[in-house]
Amino acid sequence: MSKSFRGLSSTEVIQDGTYLDEGFDPKTLTVAQLGGVLSHHGIIVLDRNRQKGNLLDIWKTGITDLGEKLRNERWRNKQIVASREGILDGLTGEPIENSTVCVGVK
Repeated sequence: MSKSFRGLSSTEVIQDGTYLDEGFDPKTLTVAQLGGVLSHHGIIVLDRNRQKGNLLDIWKTGITDLGEKLRNERWRNKQIVASREGILDGLTGEPIENSTVCVGVK
């Protein structure tokens, strides 16, 4: 039995990442979810092509056929650790790692 994406936004489907699993059935997604995931991966779908059958055809070449590449990209992105390096304080212009946090500054 496949996972239910009913009631989830496109963003939630993307964050879940299950759509990249081998054997995933894109028919379980709504038109809005299909369009959102395709758009997330840079695949532009014109409004006149936003019918489920068309989106499923585009999914095959845009997501299914590139599944391994997309899974690898997702894995690499999860390995990135956030840092303060190169971020400047908006008030002082000093690097953020050298500044103190000021709460309620007016």
